[in-house]
Amino acid sequence: MDTKTAARMFPEISLRIKKMFFIPSVYMDFKASDCFEEFVETMIQDFDEGLEEFKSIFGEIPDWFADEWQSQDKEMVFDYLSEEKQGFVAEFATPVRIFYTSDSGEHAEYSWGRYRTQWIYGETIEELFEAGMKWFNNVIEEQRTRYQEKEGV
Repeated sequence: MDTKTAARMFPEISLRIKKMFFIPSVYMDFKASDCFEEFVETMIQDFDEGLEEFKSIFGEIPDWFADEWQSQDKEMVFDYLSEEKQGFVAEFATPVRIFYTSDSGEHAEYSWGRYRTQWIYGETIEELFEAGMKWFNNVIEEQRTRYQEKEGV
């Protein structure tokens, strides 16, 4: 998906990018940007869940990296990402939808008061947008299925 398509489609379907980093640009001269540092610190605060989240975002990691994760060394994480990942990581968001049925069919209501987020990585901006759309579609389908099971539809 190119940027023009994303620019048109994301507002129509209520899909936002809350934060986005181009990894090669956020860690320079042995210093990470404050926002990227916060992103990494949030993950390394919780050993097991943070490592699983890191893997869910960036894919498989080498054994040495998993072993070193417990040291909570954010510099190690910065070094790994700057050497191994040259793409984009973004936090996507979409409102929680409440589905209902009326005489005219199935509908959904939502507001930005309650929303779901997910960090996603893509080597290119196009891959990132495609992965964000895939996540969005999965979220909508999950919410629709939950409604249908609850209502026996």
